[in-house]
Amino acid sequence: MLTRIALASGIALLMGSCAGTPVGGTMDQGAIATPVPMQVPAGAEHATLYLEDPTDPRGQQISGWVTWGVEPLPPEGGRPRRTSLRADIRIPDRIDATLTLRQSPSADASTSHRFEITFNAPPRQDIASIPGILMKQSERTRGKPLMGRPIQIGLNSLGVELLELHRQQNLSLLKEQAWLDIPFVYRDGRRAIVVLEKGASGTRAFNEVLASPGAWSASKNSL
Repeated sequence: MLTRIALASGIALLMGSCAGTPVGGTMDQGAIATPVPMQVPAGAEHATLYLEDPTDPRGQQISGWVTWGVEPLPPEGGRPRRTSLRADIRIPDRIDATLTLRQSPSADASTSHRFEITFNAPPRQDIASIPGILMKQSERTRGKPLMGRPIQIGLNSLGVELLELHRQQNLSLLKEQAWLDIPFVYRDGRRAIVVLEKGASGTRAFNEVLASPGAWSASKNSL
């Protein structure tokens, strides 16, 4: 029961956060862990998929990993060199995806930065939306939402545009919190949350990206 409630509340409350209401969710500690043989890459951090199961109120818990890195962005018209955060997410037999964070390419002045998640295999046709992204201090604590709005990007990509109005609030959460929650809503109505640990490698990557020239200090229109 706790898994279903946590998933529902986390997603519903994230919808509220897009309207500027700070909210959060929590994970069920009683979900059933599904053992999956895997070869975890060196330096990888912890990732877990919490999946709602209509046949089991405790849901499913499937372990995986995430690797963090930093990628340079192409130079733009004499602007300072900028970078993009990259996370490769693997939940065996469930999720193979790449998450990025960079300054928003949108011309919309109300947005500052964009999280984009691209599903490599299987394609994302089964996933209808990502309501938002939460940051939290540990895997089991309640999350605090980044202030933004969900967007549809492409056939295999979804995203969250962070809001310029809440730039500093979002920056504080990205810097200070050690874990990320990414909720999914499937087309059949099922819900899930992928929980990602920053760990040492993720902390270094976030710090490098957030400290890069012009990354968060000014609006994108002034850079």
